[in-house]
Amino acid sequence: MGLKYDSPLVVCLAAATRRRIRGSLECKVNITLSGSLVKTSVNEKGSLVLLREEQNLIGGNFGKSLASIPSFECEFNKKALLDQTTPKPSLTHTFEISENSFGKSSKNHSVVSESEEKNSDRCDNNKNIEKRREGEKGTKPSPQKIIDKRAKRKGFSAVLAKKMIQYGEENDSPMLKTYYNALSCCDTLIQEDGKLVTQHCKSRICVVCGAIRTAKAIDMYLPEIKKWDPYLVTLTIPNVKEDVLSETLDEMLDNYRNAQRSIKRRLPFKGIRKLEVTYNPKFNDYHGHFHSIVDGLAQAQMLREEWMIRNPNAKAIAQDVRRCDKKTLKEVFKYSMKILSSDEDESSDLQLYPHAVDVIVRALHRRRTYQSFGFRLPKKFDEDDFDGQAIQAPDGNVETVAVWNWIQDVHNWVNKETGELLSNYKPSKRRLKFLKKIDSS
Repeated sequence: MGLKYDSPLVVCLAAATRRRIRGSLECKVNITLSGSLVKTSVNEKGSLVLLREEQNLIGGNFGKSLASIPSFECEFNKKALLDQTTPKPSLTHTFEISENSFGKSSKNHSVVSESEEKNSDRCDNNKNIEKRREGEKGTKPSPQKIIDKRAKRKGFSAVLAKKMIQYGEENDSPMLKTYYNALSCCDTLIQEDGKLVTQHCKSRICVVCGAIRTAKAIDMYLPEIKKWDPYLVTLTIPNVKEDVLSETLDEMLDNYRNAQRSIKRRLPFKGIRKLEVTYNPKFNDYHGHFHSIVDGLAQAQMLREEWMIRNPNAKAIAQDVRRCDKKTLKEVFKYSMKILSSDEDESSDLQLYPHAVDVIVRALHRRRTYQSFGFRLPKKFDEDDFDGQAIQAPDGNVETVAVWNWIQDVHNWVNKETGELLSNYKPSKRRLKFLKKIDSS
C-alpha cells in the first residue's frame, strides 16, 4: 500500500533505532537506495542491524540523519508491534527511496511502497488477542492477588526499614521514628466481615504505602485527565549537594508557582505537578525535578519556557515535553524518591545508600509532592489519607474472624491460632538473594 512521509529513509532509520520493540518480534527492513538493496533487521531491543557493506553504502550521513525525529516513528511501531503476540513472528518492510530524498528534510512528500510478509488471518487473530489482553488488564485484580502483591512489598519494605533504623540509631537521625513506623506498617491484619483492616505508616520509604498512594492518585486524577489533551512536562535543574537540597526544593517550588501565575494571565492553565528527588552515587549529589501533566501543547511548551527563564542554569535539552500515554502517566504517579540507586562503577547494580535516603526523607518531610491547579476534584485529595481502608479478604468469608501477624522469615502473614498463611506469595531464590544483599550492604 502507498504511504506518504517526509524523508522516508531518515524516518525509517530513526524509527527503528530509537524505539524498543518488545517481546520476540523479528522485524526486517529492506531499503532500496538508488537501485541498490540495503538489507537490515531490527533486533529484539529495537536496534537497527546493518551488514558492514550496507553501512558503507549508507555512508557518513547515517548518524547525522538520526537527528530528525519525524512522525513516522509512531506509525512504524504500531505496524511492527501487531505481530508480537505470536511466537517468533516475522515482518519484512520494503521501502523504495530516491537518492535525493535521503538525508534531507523536504516539504514535498515522497511515496513509500510497503509490502508485509504476514498472513492476514494471523494478523486479525493477533488483534483479537490484544483486545482480550487489554480487557484483562482493565479488570480489577482478585483479593488474593492484591494480598500476594502486598506481601511482596511488605517483605522488601521490612528489609529497607531495618537498614534505615540501623542508620538512624548510629547517626541520631531525626527521622528515626519514621523508620520504626515503616518497619511495623501492616504488621497485623484483622479480618472481620470478609474484610482485612490494618494500620499504615505513610512513610516515604515504605513500599506498601507508596503503592497505595500511587493507586489512590491514579483513581482520583485519571477521570479528569481523560477529558484533557494531556502532555507530560519534565522540568529539572542541575544536581546539588545535600547541604543545599532543602532550600533548593523551596526555590524550585517558588519558581514553579511563579511560572504558573505567568501562564494563567495568558492562557487557561490546568494540570498536576509531582515533586521528586533522586540520588546520584557517582557524584554524591541530588536531583530535584518536577513531572507535570498539563492540558494542551501550547501550555506545556509555555511552562517549559517560563521554567528556563527562572532557571537559566538548567539545561534546555533536559526540559522535556511529550504527549501523555499510559507509560508517561506512571512517571507522574510513581515514587517521590528512589529508595535504591545504581552506581556505574558497581556494574549498575541497585544499591541502598542509607545516608542519601535519610537526606531525601528529611528534605521531603511535610512537603506536598502532588499538587493540582486550574481545576477542582469532586472531593479533596490527600495523598496520605488511606489509613483504616479495608481490603477484601481472600476467602471472602464474612463469618471468619482472625488476626494475621507478619513473619518476615516466611514473608507472609500467619494466623497463630491455626498456622495458616494468608498469602500465596513465595519469594524466588533471586529475590531472596537480592534482599540478602540489601540487608548486608
